[in-house]
Amino acid sequence: QSPSLQWSSAGGQSLKPVLRGLGGNRVLTAFQGWRYDNLQGGLDHGLDFPLLGVDHAEILLGPNTLALGTDALSGVLYFTDVRPKTSPQRQFQGFGGTNLVGGQWSYHGPSQGLTPYFIGLSSANQSEYRDAHGDTVHGSDGHTRALRALWNWGSLEASRGQHRMSFTATGRQLGVPEGPLAHVDSADEHSGHNQTIQGLYWALESQWKKGVWRVRTHQGMNQSIREEKEGDDVHIGFAMRMLSSTTSATRSMPFSSLSLQGGMEETFGIQAFSRNVRNLPGADDQVYPDAQQGYLAGFYHRALRFKNLEASTGIRGEWGTFPVWSGLARLAWTPRENSHGQLRVSRGSRAPQLEERYAYGNHIGAGRFEIGDSTLGPEKLWNLDAQWHWEGRIVDVQVGGFYQRYEDFIALNPEERAGDWVFVYGAAPAVLTGGEVSAHAHQGPWHLQAAYAGVYAQRPDGEALPSVAPSKWSAVLRYQNATHKIPLMVHVVAEYFDTKTRLAYSEQLFWGTTSLPGYLLLHAQVAATLSDRASVEVGVDNLLNAAYAHPLSLAQQVGVLEPGRQARLTLIYQW
Repeated sequence: QSPSLQWSSAGGQSLKPVLRGLGGNRVLTAFQGWRYDNLQGGLDHGLDFPLLGVDHAEILLGPNTLALGTDALSGVLYFTDVRPKTSPQRQFQGFGGTNLVGGQWSYHGPSQGLTPYFIGLSSANQSEYRDAHGDTVHGSDGHTRALRALWNWGSLEASRGQHRMSFTATGRQLGVPEGPLAHVDSADEHSGHNQTIQGLYWALESQWKKGVWRVRTHQGMNQSIREEKEGDDVHIGFAMRMLSSTTSATRSMPFSSLSLQGGMEETFGIQAFSRNVRNLPGADDQVYPDAQQGYLAGFYHRALRFKNLEASTGIRGEWGTFPVWSGLARLAWTPRENSHGQLRVSRGSRAPQLEERYAYGNHIGAGRFEIGDSTLGPEKLWNLDAQWHWEGRIVDVQVGGFYQRYEDFIALNPEERAGDWVFVYGAAPAVLTGGEVSAHAHQGPWHLQAAYAGVYAQRPDGEALPSVAPSKWSAVLRYQNATHKIPLMVHVVAEYFDTKTRLAYSEQLFWGTTSLPGYLLLHAQVAATLSDRASVEVGVDNLLNAAYAHPLSLAQQVGVLEPGRQARLTLIYQW
């Protein structure tokens, strides 16, 4: 329901978040309390962790994070874990649908020392889907297995502090959708291109209270082993292990009263981050060489509050493979209880990823040949944005706008060489402007939200910027009534993606057109609570059976359509 958020997919398998028109390495995802290395490998691998034990997600727009890293140029998608319950609860979900079947079991209880307060298991199988024309998309099948456990012990007031630990393990096998812009097999000759992903994610967060100060430490580790294969003889295109780790220490003083009308908050910390890519034995190709990059960072943030005004400023510096810095200055105003706004100026920097610097080879999972640029330096931008939010008795309104000027915007451009298409990384200046508006009307059990978000991106010479999402209109209608004999929730979502008429010249040559068609998607869901323990959900995605592919998705890039109409049924039982 956020107007600035879009999802592009890798053939219905991996979802990639897109914020303010951009995705990939410019969207920072925080999972288990710290930055999740998105395993972007060519920008087409999405979030490979499950939503087991996740309570909610927050969206922070623009380059505004000092503690997580400087590379959140479009924004941050922050997932927050569930907290311990006062009494134990077990839940089982079974789901099935047009091409999906699976289940999920979880235990969620109180903190009990080193015993996990949350344990979750999930398994899902997806068969090859059919597009809106009824054609089977070969290579769109896959399965996912996941395990997640959360711990919580100690107390913030105690001398030993409070500690939270999280562990996630995932195993995925995904097909590679095939289309006219990639290698094509007939139904009888389908060679079974696929990729396997094994991920381990661990984090430990500790907090202590020392007088007016709070001290927080965080250690995290992400490891992923990825193999991309083709052929009945299991020819391994490439196999690699990606390991990233971080250690941070933060000391902060929450808002303390300087007077009856004001207060101050201060935070500073240090952080170390490293990322390694290693090719595994047995890989015939090395799309990326063995490489490593990392940094040591320091950050400082200070906020002052006086009456209905709040001002804050902060800076972050990173020293390592690429020395970069970021900073922000923010002014917020709350004239009344039902309205508030902010104005922010920020500086963002993003070091180029290993894939952008060293890629050279046929990336099977992305269906293309990629060529990196080892001379790439950091992306740097200045950002100016403003937001305003007003809450009324029946209607809430939120508006925002932004302006970004990149000094070195890194893009992946299709280029024809010797009669074949390759994708080449390069950098050049760019300017992005855009905004979002959302209106939410509510009366009793009825809710209606309408939203619009758009981005205008170009080079200094006026040429359109490649890999930018189209403008999106959306409407959400929700009816939710818990007073019925059978509590009921009805949810209908409509999304219209504008025709993309501004393509970069390289994109026009690649697609063979000057525009990509717009499309309308309609989704519906009905949920009913049958008893204190049982509930049921029925949903239909792409209700109108639209033929579409998101301009930033892998499906679009290999010339296939996303899934047509899909129905699903979920049964939930808890005790």
